Amino acid sequence: AFTSRGGNSYNVDRWQEVRPVGTRLELVLKSEFEHLHAHGALFQAVGRSCALLPHPIYISSVETHNQINGNIPPWSLNREGMPWVRWHTEALDWLNNQDDAYPPLAVLPVGGEEGSVARGILWLNDFQSFANNDNRSVKVYIRNMLVANNERELLPHWAGFVSAAIEANGLTPTASREALRRDDVYAQVREQLERDLVRGLTQLVTAAPSSAQNALWKRIRSLHNQS
Repeated sequence: AFTSRGGNSYNVDRWQEVRPVGTRLELVLKSEFEHLHAHGALFQAVGRSCALLPHPIYISSVETHNQINGNIPPWSLNREGMPWVRWHTEALDWLNNQDDAYPPLAVLPVGGEEGSVARGILWLNDFQSFANNDNRSVKVYIRNMLVANNERELLPHWAGFVSAAIEANGLTPTASREALRRDDVYAQVREQLERDLVRGLTQLVTAAPSSAQNALWKRIRSLHNQS
């Protein structure tokens, strides 16, 4: 059971009453906090943190009844036999529903092989220019919850044009839950992301249709020529 008094602290205790599978829980926003709902802050905050939870979550008002976690992340799709173009389109659609600062230019898979410590996606950001910019960004989900919104050091320093969203249940949040422990698993995830990024960039040349390749690399060359 989750209890809070005054909103400054909370307690989590074992709930004595066992609820059956399918139980619906309803939380009501107090009147003094209705401005959070009116301006979309509540929808954005809950949607960002709980996007991967398997149980449907709705934020409702008199006019709307919207599910915030209905989109399947690209790394949960069954890629076996799926054409690259279809998977890439699904991945782009998922990213375009996120609140990232830059639009994605191309998406690369993370994990999926035996021994992987993380799964997710990497994407190349479509900037106005790559010049003098380090725009690395990594969202980290642990057990379906967003625990780190910008763990940029998981990406190599040379990848200033890359962002990522990953699930890595072996990572451990710090006591404050504001960062991740820099332990052996952290190092393994970082090494895997660099390998997957190099491999993904290489495969992008062969996996994408020639027309998409030409447009993509023309855009990348244009950005790099500005740097």
